[in-house]
Amino acid sequence: MIATYPRVLGYSIEVAKMIATFPAVLGCSIEANLKPTVEWIKGLGLSRSQVAKIMQRYPQMLSLSIEANLKPTVEWIKGLGLSRSQVAKVIQTFPQVLGYSIEANLKPTVKWIKGLGLSQSQVARVVTTFPPVLGYSIEANLKLKHCLLQKYFAGGKAEALLAQAPRLWSYRFTRLQHRLGVLKSQGQLSKLAGAMTMPLDAFNRRFPNPGCRPWNHVGQCGWRRSALVCFSCSRRERWHTRRASLPCRTLRVSPSGSSALSSLPTLCASC
Repeated sequence: MIATYPRVLGYSIEVAKMIATFPAVLGCSIEANLKPTVEWIKGLGLSRSQVAKIMQRYPQMLSLSIEANLKPTVEWIKGLGLSRSQVAKVIQTFPQVLGYSIEANLKPTVKWIKGLGLSQSQVARVVTTFPPVLGYSIEANLKLKHCLLQKYFAGGKAEALLAQAPRLWSYRFTRLQHRLGVLKSQGQLSKLAGAMTMPLDAFNRRFPNPGCRPWNHVGQCGWRRSALVCFSCSRRERWHTRRASLPCRTLRVSPSGSSALSSLPTLCASC
């Protein structure tokens, strides 16, 4: 019955994938759990297709209590200053938020973000623009990247930037660190938000770094792409290629298999 229930309601989802992700759904009662939960979520202003995608991405939602979990969380999100349609957008974009504890997770995160000096309307915009921020660790993510941005943007500009472009919190620390350095060296820090979205090749073409050579140039010299090592980074970190996991500033392998130091600067995944 669980496999046919979504189609009975007109939903088309990958039931097998949902069961593999959350096998406990097989123990949920259709009448007592599934139907009421699905209808309640749909009542937030979401279409059938949107609800189907939410069920695919976060099937654990089907086991949550409407009264004890779903309603309080939605009301709390609404209390941040979001409209009904904005709340629906948050749930659609990041349904996992429904499973977070308000006291242990959501409140501390929002309190920390607001503590940056953001107004309530700015906090609401951050949550609406980038809902996954509610799931990030304060210590392991939010604080680290905020401190990094403060080194390049002083006088409250780092906070204003995060309020405007909260997606900056989603990028790897090393990627953010490197691109900040390149943009600062070229006087282009104001273009950070857009530059972070660029694929590596596009970023290197738009903001060429004198300390790096592009992949294709090094490839013409005969070095095996999978063994290239970054000689331009000041960081000592580990990075991954398709076949190798090597530290920066180390040996690289020639086509013959022998190891050799090279004076040619090459580019790591972070650059």
